[in-house]
Amino acid sequence: MTTTTKQKNITAQDVADLAGVSRAAVSRTFSNRGSVSKEARAKVLKAAKALNYQVNVLAQSLNRQRSDLV
Repeated sequence: MTTTTKQKNITAQDVADLAGVSRAAVSRTFSNRGSVSKEARAKVLKAAKALNYQVNVLAQSLNRQRSDLV
C-alpha cells in the first residue's frame, strides 16, 4: 500500500512571511505594478525560490476578472 502526502499550496502570504515583507510587496513584485524597492524585490524572489512558489494564474485571472486566454 502506498501513501501519498498532500503538499500544501504555497501562497503569496507564505512568501511574504519568509521574506519579511508585506503581501502587497509580493504582489507588486510578481505583477510588475506599483513600486517595490530593490531590496524587497530581492527578498521576495529569494523566498519564492526557496519555497518553490509559482503564481496561481487561475486565482490571478479571477482577481483581475479577465483570463487573457484570447
